[in-house]
Amino acid sequence: MANRISAGILIIILILMATFSLGCGSDGSAQDEPDVEKLCVAADGMSDFWVIRSDFADSDGVKSAVSVRKRILEATGAELGITTDWEKNPVYEHEIIVGKTLRENDGLHIDRVALGETGYIIKEDNGKIYIAGGSDKGTALGVEYFLENFVSADTGTVEIPVGFERVTYHKYDMSLYIAGKKLEKGLTISVPSDTTRDVNDAAARLRDAIYQKTGVMAEIVSDNPDARIILSREMPDIGGVFDICVENDCLKFESSAASGLSGCVDRFIGLYISDKYGSYDFPDGYRYFDLGDFISVTYPS
Repeated sequence: MANRISAGILIIILILMATFSLGCGSDGSAQDEPDVEKLCVAADGMSDFWVIRSDFADSDGVKSAVSVRKRILEATGAELGITTDWEKNPVYEHEIIVGKTLRENDGLHIDRVALGETGYIIKEDNGKIYIAGGSDKGTALGVEYFLENFVSADTGTVEIPVGFERVTYHKYDMSLYIAGKKLEKGLTISVPSDTTRDVNDAAARLRDAIYQKTGVMAEIVSDNPDARIILSREMPDIGGVFDICVENDCLKFESSAASGLSGCVDRFIGLYISDKYGSYDFPDGYRYFDLGDFISVTYPS
């Protein structure tokens, strides 16, 4: 009977010791968590992955895709296939998808406006690895991160955690305010419904300039009096070539001529957006007008 009790006590002690050893290292410190499941892209000079790029990729897009294949070959000896997203090309079980491709139609949504010029996403999803930027520059930065962190020449392997996702966003130089209110998502730029191509192009340049410096992408609409920015073909009440002013929390560009309105927008971009940094507020009462041979600026403090 005593032997049975002793044996039982011994078993309990062994269980407790085993439980303790599973939770701690040899020095009594907490052990690392169990290894994360990883997807093997290349090892022992072999891989079943294909590199995919857009069939319409420009030279920068092609360069990013080729660099993935080249670096993996140099580090592991594995020669990955490389092809495009052309609809008649096969879809492979394992792919490294570089840049904007038709593969995104399979369910993965990438918001390139939100990512911005230098932002990117790297995502492993069901055996496929997506590396995509808000622009070709962002894609190149994503490729650089992937190659530096997951391609090992020391071990001759390429591995990435299953479900891995990394998202970075472009850091913008400016914040713009109209009458103390920051320009944010949902911004609209209104143009006349009977506008000319010159005016539409000017609105697009203004939209793009604001986006590149602030990350806010405006929608161009027609004849919307509630828009935060309005391009108007009305003659400025003071006459002259053009007028820029803030009234009722709205930034207005006015000129009776399409060429004047286009020049008005370009003047504004050059003065207040291009090569500028920090915060800029256009208060109620701000006014910039060009009389041809005379320019006046009112900027209330």
